[in-house]
Amino acid sequence: NGSAHASGYVKTTVGGNYVYNPNSGEIVSAYNSVAKKVEFVDFVNWKMSYTNLSTNASISSNKFYALFSASLTVHGKYEYGGIVWNENMGRITATVRGDASGVVD
Repeated sequence: NGSAHASGYVKTTVGGNYVYNPNSGEIVSAYNSVAKKVEFVDFVNWKMSYTNLSTNASISSNKFYALFSASLTVHGKYEYGGIVWNENMGRITATVRGDASGVVD
C-alpha cells in the first residue's frame, strides 16, 4: 500500500463583534462569530478541504477578553501511481481574542 505524507498548515481567519463597558473595560457581550477565510498552505500535491465548520463567541472568565473561535474537520486527498489516499486529518480549532482597546490577537 505505501503511505502518503502531508505537511502544511491551515490558516483560519476568525472574527466577530463585541461590546465593552468603557468605565471598567469589561466585555459585556460577544456575538456573530464568523470564519472569514480558511486557507491551506504548503500542502504540496494534496487536495485539501474541510467539513463541519462551527463557530463560537464567548467572554473570558475575567471578562476582559472576547473570544471568537472556529472549529473544522480537515480532509486531504493525495493520488500517486494509481493509489488514492482520502484522509480525515482531524478537527482543529482557531481562536482569536479582543479587548477594550480593540486589540485582537
